[in-house]
Amino acid sequence: MRSDVVPRLCVASSDAALAAADALAPLIAAVTYKRYRPEPCFPNATAFMDTPVNIIDEAFGAQLEELGLWRLMARRSVQSVACDFGPAVHDVETVASPNGYPRYHLRGPRLGEPEYIALARRHAAWLRARFPGTLRVENLNYFPTPSDAYGMVCDPGFMGRVLEAIDAELLLDVAHARISAENLGTTPEAYLEALPLHRVREVQISACGPLSGIWEDLHEPPGPREWELLEWLCARAPVEFVTIEYYRDAGRLVAAYRELAQRVGTGLPFGARG
Repeated sequence: MRSDVVPRLCVASSDAALAAADALAPLIAAVTYKRYRPEPCFPNATAFMDTPVNIIDEAFGAQLEELGLWRLMARRSVQSVACDFGPAVHDVETVASPNGYPRYHLRGPRLGEPEYIALARRHAAWLRARFPGTLRVENLNYFPTPSDAYGMVCDPGFMGRVLEAIDAELLLDVAHARISAENLGTTPEAYLEALPLHRVREVQISACGPLSGIWEDLHEPPGPREWELLEWLCARAPVEFVTIEYYRDAGRLVAAYRELAQRVGTGLPFGARG
């Protein structure tokens, strides 16, 4: 499927984005909150909220409240809320990789797919009773771990069945998909093609890569391969919003968004510039 929609730009409400608000405001159409912020973040932009809450977590509602969803909704018209395809278990801990990056480790019995879907349905219904907007669920990056915390939830077919059961969109993190592909021994395009791309309206891009021999989510500005994959996706999915997941230097963030605006605005292949 080819999208006829020209993607619009979305920015995360980071300190770097706020510092560069004057330069970014003319470029962006939407702002994504990771948690409630009292500062007015791009008041004329469409508002989303993107949380790290596992769709099956027993404390699903309490975590959304802690992140400030209801406070944000009281101040802005929030159009979508995103959570994660988290590990299929109730008892999980986060440990450090050899590079110091977080990894999930299962401490309890794994849930089967029917149990996972039942919990996802329950939490989706609970949220929809309180929130009228769109529900999105973000893909994780697959890592081989002793407890196989990522295996089932990073399977494209599984993700498609869960999204179908709860009628939600896929918030597609391209870096996560690329890391999954590298660790599963396939190409990013093959992994992406297996995902339910018809449910993708929002895409997150950033540069990932090997660090001390391990593929990690580096959250660097996009490079040639990221632009190439974004072009590939926009030819196959109804992508409406693109977010650059870079949070550090305001100048580099503005430069990345200017390049993205140029690429989506020219209609030329994403890889044809820079």
